[in-house]
Amino acid sequence: MANPSITAPTPPDYSKPEGAWRFIPTTVHGGLDYPMAVLIIVVGFLPGFPNGSGATDIYKGQVHAHTVAWSMIVPIILGALTLIYSALTNYEAGMERMIPFRLHLTFDFMLGLLLAVSPWLFHFSNQVYLPHLIVGLLRMGFALFTSVRPFTSKVGTPS
Repeated sequence: MANPSITAPTPPDYSKPEGAWRFIPTTVHGGLDYPMAVLIIVVGFLPGFPNGSGATDIYKGQVHAHTVAWSMIVPIILGALTLIYSALTNYEAGMERMIPFRLHLTFDFMLGLLLAVSPWLFHFSNQVYLPHLIVGLLRMGFALFTSVRPFTSKVGTPS
């Protein structure tokens, strides 16, 4: 006999407003995803590293090789992952549209969090932390403030 207290999950009700805090349209999010991924990749080369660069300090003997390696590898991997899952997301900027947009936003938030805490997690905060922290927090905010459904025009067709 079936348990009457267990019910099937109900689909989300998109007729209700999301709230004022989700003010970034999916089209804007999609348009910024790819440039943001490139920005994440170049974080390792931004000012804030000893002597203003990441890769060259390793050859000058001013920082340990593993410090620069982690501080550069983490953003490169996270940026590359962002490019991949953005291309596979079901939204205006997606190419294959296989990943639900809500999952995409979860990835954005989690990878932003990982980027933001990576200087302390991988023990290179004594060398550099601001670029990772700032871009990671931007990514998290970008995920939190983006609408979870596509913008529709007044006639009800997706724009």
